[in-house]
Amino acid sequence: MSWVRIDDGFSEHPKATAVGLAGQGLYVAGLCYCNRQLTDGDIPLTSLVVVSGLALRPARALADRLVGAGLWERSAAGYRVHDYLGYQESRAKVLKKRAADLARKGRGFRTDSLTIPLGIPEDSDGIPETFRADSDGSHPIPSDPEIGSAIADPPNKRLRRRDLTEADLAEFRDRFPTLDVGREAERYENWCQAKGQPHKDKVAGLRNWLMGGEDREKTRRAARPGARNGTSPADRAEARLRGV
Repeated sequence: MSWVRIDDGFSEHPKATAVGLAGQGLYVAGLCYCNRQLTDGDIPLTSLVVVSGLALRPARALADRLVGAGLWERSAAGYRVHDYLGYQESRAKVLKKRAADLARKGRGFRTDSLTIPLGIPEDSDGIPETFRADSDGSHPIPSDPEIGSAIADPPNKRLRRRDLTEADLAEFRDRFPTLDVGREAERYENWCQAKGQPHKDKVAGLRNWLMGGEDREKTRRAARPGARNGTSPADRAEARLRGV
C-alpha cells in the first residue's frame, strides 16, 4: 500500500474553496490515481471518467474548474496535477525503492535483522523441528512414477488467458448484441487501470463486465412505461379507441 501527501489545511486553501467540495474530491482522486499508476501527475482524458466517477461532459467541466483555480493544468494527453512532483514521489524514485526492497528481501534474514522473531536462534536454518524429518528425506512425499509428485500440477490444468484478441471481441459482439462491446472493453480497461489491479484473465473479466451491463440494460428496459407488455402509453390509448 502506498500513500499520497496532502496538507491537512487543503480544504481551507483559497484554491480549494474556489472549486468547491466536488472539485476538492476530484483533486484528491487525481492524486491517488497518479500515485497508483505512477504517471508523475498526468491524468489522460481517457481516464478522467473513471477518476471522477462522472460522465465525460461534467467530468471535463469539473476538471476545467480545477485548471481555472490553478490546481490542475492542461496537457497534450488531458490534464496534469500542478506541481505534482514538488510534493509526491516520482515514478523513477518509486521504482528504485521497490527494486531495493525486493533485493533486500531476496537476501533473506540477516543475523542483525530486527525481523528475526524473539526466541529463534540467529543460526537457525528456518526449518521447524517437527518438519525436519520430512525435509531430510526420511519421509518423502508420496509420488507416482508415471505422473511424478503428488503435489505437481495436474497435466490438464488450463492455462489462464491474459490478453483479449479480436476473436474474443467478435464472440462477445455475437453474444451481447445490445451492447457496444468496443466501448465497454475500453471502459473495462480504464476501470482496471484506475483500480490498479488488472485482471490476469481479461477474457473472463470482460465477460463478467458485459454480463453486468446486459443485466443493467434489462433493468432499465423493465422500468420504462409500457415495458411489461411491450407497448407504450400512446399505443395502449390507440388500442382502446379502436376497441381492441
